[in-house]
Amino acid sequence: MDDSTAILVSVIFGLLLTFFGIKRQDKKDKATAAPKNQAANVARTVAQEEFQKNLDAINKDLKGDSPADDLASRGNTRRRR
Repeated sequence: MDDSTAILVSVIFGLLLTFFGIKRQDKKDKATAAPKNQAANVARTVAQEEFQKNLDAINKDLKGDSPADDLASRGNTRRRR
């Protein structure tokens, strides 16, 4: 009788652990997505526009009459800021 009671208690205990373990694992899996960072999107857009503007100006300098002088003056202007 004692053996069957111990087996029955261990089976019930195992079933309870399994049931609550699955329930607990379900809660961990449901992670919410991070909210969209609008400030980062705005900063990224501004940086890309600034980069494109600088790239266009450099390309214009390269196609000018004296590319070395134009690029040198652009570099000197940047250094003075």
